[in-house]
Amino acid sequence: MSMPLIPEEKFRPTREQVIIDLLKSIAMEENAIAHLMHAEADKIKAVLGQSGKRVDMSRADLIKLGNQAAKLMDVIVMKEWLLLRKLENVMELGGQWDEDDEDEEQPMKHSAGNDAELFVVKELVSSIEAAEAAFREYVSCIQALRAGRTRSHESTSLKGSADGHVLSIYQYIVEAKIDLCCALTGNTKGDKGGLE
Repeated sequence: MSMPLIPEEKFRPTREQVIIDLLKSIAMEENAIAHLMHAEADKIKAVLGQSGKRVDMSRADLIKLGNQAAKLMDVIVMKEWLLLRKLENVMELGGQWDEDDEDEEQPMKHSAGNDAELFVVKELVSSIEAAEAAFREYVSCIQALRAGRTRSHESTSLKGSADGHVLSIYQYIVEAKIDLCCALTGNTKGDKGGLE
């Protein structure tokens, strides 16, 4: 097998441009997750009769919906974990963070970044927070669905429960991403300062 031939290009992006593009891609993925979570929450609200629309479902369909919701929640948590790893890799690419420094008390190494990078990081933080809000809404809809709070199925109790551990893991991932964004902009760890 031979190596692929990469044609000569007139324009090669700089490292800073690549970092900005990668940060934008993470922000777009976070926005996509937020939209997906809102759509799924709206679907569950329709079943619960909370959206103005009313969808009647059999008990078997409600159980199937609850199981699908739990699976989707797991997939979203894993996707968020992958986005966290992607953000860490972007920081390493930019030389922002010394991976050997495991001491939590030491602040992360950072650069002030340029205006474009700061703007993108602000957008990324906003996207992360939107995805978090949508995820929390989705979890609360799943909990309501599992509690059986529908008009025609008052006593239906769906198998399983929305696991608080999943929400804790998700919250940890969100906080880690926000901290990395703070490090990118020169804020101290945990201080969103100019990012809001």
